[in-house]
Amino acid sequence: MSFIFLQPRMLGVLALGIGLGALISVCLNSYLSAPAATSQSIPDTGQKAPDAEPKVLYWYDPMVPAQRFDQPGKSPFMDMELVPKYAESGAITNTLQVDPAQVQNLGIRKAKVMRMPLRPQFDLPGTLRFAYTLAICLALPLGDSPGERC
Repeated sequence: MSFIFLQPRMLGVLALGIGLGALISVCLNSYLSAPAATSQSIPDTGQKAPDAEPKVLYWYDPMVPAQRFDQPGKSPFMDMELVPKYAESGAITNTLQVDPAQVQNLGIRKAKVMRMPLRPQFDLPGTLRFAYTLAICLALPLGDSPGERC
């Protein structure tokens, strides 16, 4: 087995090279990941801002969601604050909604749902043997069982 002994000068050059490589990779990564700045302004479409307060339909108790209240306050059931239910424009109930950016990041694909039979049968290789370490011998009284005894 041979060892390579580096001289102090070679060690300094090696450390300098690693440091420069790390600095270049960090600068290049920050340059490539920065969003492109545009000088164009976004036209006003007349729609309200997405951070505007949505309309409250009713308040409800999270522990008893079927009970609805007209005003905020404490729940008479659990002494908790009532939670507002907001009106969502254009939202369809009982659907799964995923942000389009998350769809792109996760690589979600759509497929048609098909009804097919499930096959709960598994063919697995294996060996079946008796576990002698877990065997227990019970001594029964004489009159209970006519079978073998331990």
